[in-house]
Amino acid sequence: ELEAVASDARHEADVASKRKVLYFFFSNDQRGSSGSSFYVDLLCSLQLEAERRGWELKLRDLADEDAVKAVLQSDDAAGVTYMPECWGFPPDTFRNSGLPEDVYSMDVKDPFSNYVVPDNYHAGWRAAEFLASRGHRKAAFITSYPKDNVFLDNHFKDRWRGFRDYYLTHFGEEPRAMPWDQLRPGFVGVHESRTLFQRKIAGEEEVTALAVAGKNLAFEMLDVAIDLGARSLFELFSVITFEQTMAGNVPGLTMAMLPAKTMAREIAALIQRLRDDPSDQPIRVHVAMHIED
Repeated sequence: ELEAVASDARHEADVASKRKVLYFFFSNDQRGSSGSSFYVDLLCSLQLEAERRGWELKLRDLADEDAVKAVLQSDDAAGVTYMPECWGFPPDTFRNSGLPEDVYSMDVKDPFSNYVVPDNYHAGWRAAEFLASRGHRKAAFITSYPKDNVFLDNHFKDRWRGFRDYYLTHFGEEPRAMPWDQLRPGFVGVHESRTLFQRKIAGEEEVTALAVAGKNLAFEMLDVAIDLGARSLFELFSVITFEQTMAGNVPGLTMAMLPAKTMAREIAALIQRLRDDPSDQPIRVHVAMHIED
C-alpha cells in the first residue's frame, strides 16, 4: 500500500513537471497603489484561466534580461503575455521566438504583435451615451493630446472618436474637444479648459457635462474647480472618466471601467488559439469597458 502511494506521488510529480507554463511579464515602471489593485484582480483571474487549461502561471519582470532569456530558451512555455510599458523593450523579442505571445496594453503599440486591449472607441461611445441619456446635449471632451509620444496618445484619441461619433450620429453636432494643460510642466498653450470652468462659475457656459480622457486628468480638475471658487467640480458639471485600473473611485465621478476577469479570460484564450493555430497573426482582441455610476 505504501508503495502504491509513493507511486501515485511520483506520478503526480511527473505530471506537474510536464505542465506547461503561461509566463506573465510585468513592468515595474507604472505600478502604484491604484495599479496594484487591478493587477491583483487580473493575475488571480489569469491563474484560474491557466489552471482550466492545465497550465501554471509564473510571473517574471520584463526588465530582467536574464529572466527573458531563460523563458526564450525553455521548453515548458505554453505562451507569454506581457505589458509593453517597459521603455526600450524590443517588441519583437517574444514574437520572433516562435512562442505564442500576446500583449496586454491600453492600446496597440506594435503593428505585428497580438494584442488584448480595451475597446477605447466603444468606451467613448458608451460615455457619450451615458451623458446623453441623462439629458446632456451639450458636452465637452477633455483630453491631453496632442503629444509626441504614441504611448500616451492613442487610447485618448480613440475615446474621443467614439464620444464624438455618438453625438454626431444622434444629434448631428460635434462636441467640443479641449486640451487640459493644468499642471502640465512645459506645455505652452491657452487655458481653454480653465476658461470653461470660469465661464461656468459665472453662468456664461452652456456645456453641462464633461467626459475626461483619463482619471488622472479628472483628479487634477477636482482641485482646480475648488481653486477657482466652486464648492466642487460636480457643482459645475456632470463628469465621466475612464479607469483602466478599477481603483481610486471618487463619489460623484462616473467611470467607464475595465473588467479584469474578462481581460484575463481573453489573454488566456488568445494564447490557446495561437497554440492551436499560429498562422493567423496578428490578432486584436478588444474588451468592452462598462459604466460604473
